[in-house]
Formats: sequence, structure tokens, C-alpha cells
Amino acid sequence: MSFSTMYIASTGMLALGTGMQTISNNLANVNTVGFKTMRTNYEDLISQCYISGGNHNQVGRGAKVSTIQSMFTQGAFMGGQQDTDLAIAGEGFFNVRTRGGDIMYTRAGVYSWKNDGSLQDPSGNILQGWQMSVPKPGQAPVRLGSPTDIKIASMTAPPLATTTIRSVSNLNADDEAAFSYPVTSGQNGQQWEGDGFAAAWDPTQSPPIDKSSYTYSEPLTVYDSLGNAHNLMAYYQKNPHMDNVWDYIVTADPKEDARPAGAGGGLLAGQPASYSGLIQKGKITFTGDDAQAGHGGLIKSLEAQNIDLAKSLAAKVDAPTGGTSSAMQIATIGGYYTGSSSVDPATGQTVSSARTYTLTWGRKDPTTGNILPNTNTSPPMSAITWEDDLGNIGYIPVSDKSYPGPYAFGSGLTVSFGSGNTPLDFGALGDAMTVTAHSEQLAWANASPNADGHFDLNLAFVDTSRAAGGPPYPSGTPTLTQTVSLDLGAKSAGGGVWIPDEVGTTQYASQSITISKDQDGYPESSLERVYVREDGLVVGVYGQKREEALYQVCLTRFLNPWGLDKKGDNLFAQSRFSGDGFTSAPGEGGAGTVLGNFLEQSNVDTATEIVQMILTQRGFQANSKAITTSDTMIATAIQVKK
Repeated sequence: MSFSTMYIASTGMLALGTGMQTISNNLANVNTVGFKTMRTNYEDLISQCYISGGNHNQVGRGAKVSTIQSMFTQGAFMGGQQDTDLAIAGEGFFNVRTRGGDIMYTRAGVYSWKNDGSLQDPSGNILQGWQMSVPKPGQAPVRLGSPTDIKIASMTAPPLATTTIRSVSNLNADDEAAFSYPVTSGQNGQQWEGDGFAAAWDPTQSPPIDKSSYTYSEPLTVYDSLGNAHNLMAYYQKNPHMDNVWDYIVTADPKEDARPAGAGGGLLAGQPASYSGLIQKGKITFTGDDAQAGHGGLIKSLEAQNIDLAKSLAAKVDAPTGGTSSAMQIATIGGYYTGSSSVDPATGQTVSSARTYTLTWGRKDPTTGNILPNTNTSPPMSAITWEDDLGNIGYIPVSDKSYPGPYAFGSGLTVSFGSGNTPLDFGALGDAMTVTAHSEQLAWANASPNADGHFDLNLAFVDTSRAAGGPPYPSGTPTLTQTVSLDLGAKSAGGGVWIPDEVGTTQYASQSITISKDQDGYPESSLERVYVREDGLVVGVYGQKREEALYQVCLTRFLNPWGLDKKGDNLFAQSRFSGDGFTSAPGEGGAGTVLGNFLEQSNVDTATEIVQMILTQRGFQANSKAITTSDTMIATAIQVKK
């Protein structure tokens, strides 16, 4: 008999004591969010071998704890009390950065926003995720770079200028053309329609286009870089000359259109040019019954034209020349000439023409040719005599030299002199100046698809933050220019091939209606709420129902999660036993999904732990009894000797 029995029993007591610690720890964390119950696994110690009579006999040497294993079964979900309470449904761990800069892993999803804008757990560890891009309409945001701190730097979102408009409609195939326009043969036998449907636009009228001139319209909103909203309108009508073709024009409010207009007109010159508010004209060609798609009504091709300002020279009057008085140098002139147009021999397109006028201070006597003041009225008034290069002549009485006009001259010329309080003074009576005025016939240039396969709208608006007063704005007032891509539901693939989207503009025999409409610009707005979607997207909700994906939570999976090191504060650290982690977005690569406004409860089963506690206690008791029994046996043996 030896003392080994005592030592064997003591190993059992030590092992079971550790097991009781595990049970106690489980019960202590029964309400700890994201806690994973732990199980004590036991194994026997090496046995002592006895060889007797050729038999291999072994006697055990006790027990020990082999592993204390976390059980990563799914915990139950309970409703959270804030949008940033998160739970993982499935596999994976949240990634957090500790104050020491280490990346740790956890299933606990108790997070809240701190004063520096970061999303932290109660211990100050910052949740990690990818920053998201700002997508164009119809596109999804994409992840940028590597996972980083989820941190909102500002409670307001700055204004974002619109770069893309997506507008998808159905245009009624049973409609008829509302506005007819002539078509002539141009160069190379091609048809030239002049202004086409755009001729229905008249910025001097209110509204600029009559309701009888189009069959469908769609308002479009764009924001400039300062966050100001501007209303565009798209007008549609069936083409009067071709089947399965629709005309469209995109327009702005003529009072907001600040594109260059020459010296004679435009928003910054106080008078609308003939193209003010007219941004683009185009055509949509739809497939017919013989379409490869098996049915008609889908976009087959698109074409667009923008105004060629260099050729249009709309409302432009060349700098005055001639005269002898230095005072003439301060006289400015602008106006409109609505005379005949000409044809560009290079393109066959109609462009503006020019006519030269001589303006003389005073009234020219048609008999003597002398320049005289007008004394036939009371009080006496001065006059401006005009004479064009076709021999037309006339004069306009002027009651005040500082009055800028406008004055209506012959041959369709309307002229304004001076700017603001700049005096109109040609110098001495009889001083003359010559001006060359251009007609307002518009010239159009074919637009090419941009890199995204759509046509661009070239816009310019007055920078009202730096404008002096209100309209009419003086020439030189700062403007805000921007280019906006117009997506009608089809994309250019090059070579004249257009690919319609799954949901694109159609021509079906049903009511004209807008199917979807979106744009990517916003005014400045305040952050109202942040919530997390199942795919881990952290979405900010701003004013005017603006939602923006700010970050995407990342999850990490391990081949051997039981090999992770427990670091306290509900944290695990990667170890050589766990192996490297696999980081992905929720729902990707086998990772679970994220539930916002939920928390994962501890998966500790109290009943199971109580049963294990009883079994552990009885085992511990039995081992202690083995020690006392062994002690009695040894004592008896000693007593025999006595």
C-alpha cells in the first residue's frame, strides 16, 4: 500500500475544482451580452503499467483538465434599446480597435456614439468597418480601402452638387405629335430640322412652352455646389416625322440660367436670350415589332444636341467702333437682332447671320443729311439715328442721355445702352459709332456619351451668395457651373450601340408616367438618425429623407475559434491556435448577418450548469472521501505493526 491513492484523489479534486470555477464563471455571466458558455473537458493522467504473467495491466494515476472550451453556439436575441445595439446571426466576430491600437474580436454588440463621433463599446473599444463611397443614382455604394474606425466626423452633411440624374418613364405609344416643325435636306442628303422640338421654347413667354406643344413633362431637381435647389423640366412629344421616335428637351428656368449669352442678352445682361433655359434637345428611338428582344417599346438608341454658343452668337453685338469723342469709350451696347440666318457650309446647319449698323447721336435730316437735335417736341428731345448696311434708316427719340433703353430699331434690332447709371454720351452732336449685331438663330452640336454612357447637361446658375441684389444681375456676377449626366435608362456601348437597363424608359400603349426618378445631389442637412442594416451598412438619415451609407461593419471568422485567447471585456485575441481570421462583410464568405436594435444574449443554460454543479460537487466529495479512506487504511496498517 502506498500514498499514491491520496495523490490520485487529489488530482481529481484539483480538476473538479477547476470545473467548478468554470461553472461559476458561466453562471456569473448568464446575463453578459454575447458571452459564450465554457465547458471543462477532463482527461486521465498517464497510467502505471504492471506486467504479470504476460498480461499488460495498467493502473490510472489520476485526472486533469485537458481544455476549457468556449461553446460558440448561437445565443438568443433580445430587443435592443437603440439603433446601435447589434447582434450577429450566424458565424463571425465584430472587429474592434482597443485603446492600445490592437484589433480584438467580440460577439458583444453594445455600442454607442461618443463625443468624438466614434462608435464604441462600454470599454472604449472602437467598432471597425469600411468607409463607403457616395454612389451615383441607380448604383450601389462600394467599400473604400481597408477596415477603419467607424466614426462620424460631423452631425451635418455638406451640400453635394448633383452629378447624375436618372429618370425612367413610359411614353404612351398612342400619343400623337403635339408640336410640328419643318424638316429640310441638309448636307450629304441628311435631314436638318433646325431647332426642331426646341422651337416650341420661348423664354420671353410665361410659361416658356405652351401646354399644347408637348404630351408629357417631368420635373427634375438639381442642387448646385452651395446646396441651392434648381428645377429642371424634361418635355416629351412623339416625333412628327419618324415612327417609334420621341423628341425631348431639357430646360431650366430662364430666370436662373446664367450660361454665357454674349453682350446682348442672357440672365446676366438683364434680358433673356432666345436659348435662355434651353439646355438640351434629343431623340429617343424605340424598338419596333421586329426587335431582337421579341417586342417593341424598348430604347434602341439615343441622340442629343447641345447649343453651340460659339456659332449661335445669340444676342451678341460686337464692340462699337468709330466716333471721335473719348466719352464714347464708356458707352456699352447690347441687344437683340432677329434678322435672317445663314447656313454653315461645313455642316449644313443653320447659324446666325450679322448686320452692321451705324448709330449717330442726333437726328439726321433726310434732305440735307445734317445731324440736328429734335426740336419738334416740347420739351426738346435728342435722338439716335440708325442706318444699317442695307440702306434702311430711321431714328429713335431719346429723352435722357443716361437712360439705357432698350430701344427698338428697325430690321429687328433692339439695343440697350449703358449699364446701370453709366451715361449714354457719344460726345458732340453728330458723333457716330458702328456696331455689328448677330441674329439669334441657334446652332446645335451633336453631344457624345460621357464615360458612363450617358449625355451631359451643361448648367450654370447665379452664385446668389455673392450676387449684388437680385435679378436682373449685372454682367460679371459670379456663376456656379456644373455638368450633370442624364440617365434615361440606357447606356452607350460605343459604335452607336445602346443597351437598355432592366428598368429603362419605354414606349408602351399605356399612360405616360414616371417609373422612377433619382439624383445624387443634396442640400446641407443635419444627421437625424443612424441605423445598421443586415448587410452591415451603417446608414445615416439626414433631413429631406436623405439616406447615405457611411460605413459597412466587417466580421471576421476563424477556422478554429476555440483557439482564440480570452482577454476579458468580452474580447478575444487571435492566437497561433486560432489561425488567421477571414474578414468579410456580413452575409459574405460564410459570415452571419447583423441585426440592428438587437443584442445576442449569453448562451449559458442555467439548468445545465446546475446539473453540472451537482455532478462536480459529488465527484469532488467522492475524491475527498477517497483521501480520508486511504488515510484510514494507512492508519490501520500502522496500527497492525503496533
